[in-house]
Amino acid sequence: MFDKIKYMLNGLIAIFNLLIELIRVLNNYKKSIFLIAILVLMYFFLYWFSFIYPKVKTIDAYYSFLDNRKESGIQSAWNMLNIKYREGRWNSNFQLFKLDYKTTEEHEINSVHLISINESFSPISIARGLFASSLKYEISLVATNRFTKEDCLSEALSDSCKWVQLKNPNDYNNLINGTLQKRDSESAPSILIDFTYKKHFHIKRESLFRWVINAIDTTEQGIILTNAL
Repeated sequence: MFDKIKYMLNGLIAIFNLLIELIRVLNNYKKSIFLIAILVLMYFFLYWFSFIYPKVKTIDAYYSFLDNRKESGIQSAWNMLNIKYREGRWNSNFQLFKLDYKTTEEHEINSVHLISINESFSPISIARGLFASSLKYEISLVATNRFTKEDCLSEALSDSCKWVQLKNPNDYNNLINGTLQKRDSESAPSILIDFTYKKHFHIKRESLFRWVINAIDTTEQGIILTNAL
């Protein structure tokens, strides 16, 4: 018993002496260690600034504003778009932009991939990202849409409502005929349907810390889920 206690004490003393020696070494080289730590932090910051920051300031912020569902949020999303893109896509008409997202309840981003530059920790990739004037991301997302009778009778939303009719013909007919029951949380009956999208986000650097969305291309669309009564 005594031998075991002695063995444990010797082990603790050895560990203590090792810690003391480690502290002494660190104290002798603290300037070098501090410098290395600063360089590592700077390296990770440059990676974040090159690849993560542009995505956060454009893609993440854009859908966050849209999912806010308030006029001010949709206006903020609109302001993130390049003026020429707004002219070409919506004829600079904010109301047309709002109409595109009228039925959308929320967006769930499943994946984001930078495809214009190899996103890695290599110095070359970070340098390319740091000095890039534009970047291109491919994203995969799910958009949940809510369609009311008013939406489905709207000529402006007729194309989207055709998807609803194809996927959910019975509920669609009941909705149009006024016989679809509404949920407890709803003010009017509606059909929920999820669309999947793959999109290409083209973003452009306007200043050191400011990025704008130059264009959004939808490359693929489909329906994955219908949440009907």
